[in-house]
Amino acid sequence: MALAYPAAQGQGLDRPALLGIGGAGLALVLAGLVLKWRPLIALALLPLSAPVAVVLVLRGPIYLAPVLGVVLLVATELDFWSIDEAVPGPSAARLRAGLTLRTVVMAALGLGLGLVVLALAGLRATGGLDLTLIGSVAAVGVLALAVWLLRASLGARNG
Repeated sequence: MALAYPAAQGQGLDRPALLGIGGAGLALVLAGLVLKWRPLIALALLPLSAPVAVVLVLRGPIYLAPVLGVVLLVATELDFWSIDEAVPGPSAARLRAGLTLRTVVMAALGLGLGLVVLALAGLRATGGLDLTLIGSVAAVGVLALAVWLLRASLGARNG
């Protein structure tokens, strides 16, 4: 996605620069996988998402932005899983099921909250308590999900 979408939709933009940035992100992911170093994979999210984000903002459709976030979240989780040591014994299946469920829940929450925020941003409304409340809850939900992911990531690194 980091290379395909900007290549296909980046007419009139500096495609070589966008593809170079996305390619650098892919190189960072590959290096992180080879070296089994999580921070390098996390660092790769910026150059991986930047070209797609530029094309989405300048060319649209912006409603694909939450989808991009979910794709990056799931791809990063899969990258992390691939470098984690296998857990032997009967608890391996339960651990795998728990990780899968957590990833699915995070992806669904991220996509849902992102779409709510975008939908509310696109409304032509004069305001009101109901829209303010819904927007505030969605924004707090997005922030809570980000904090949860950060805490989980720090816990995995330190524990």
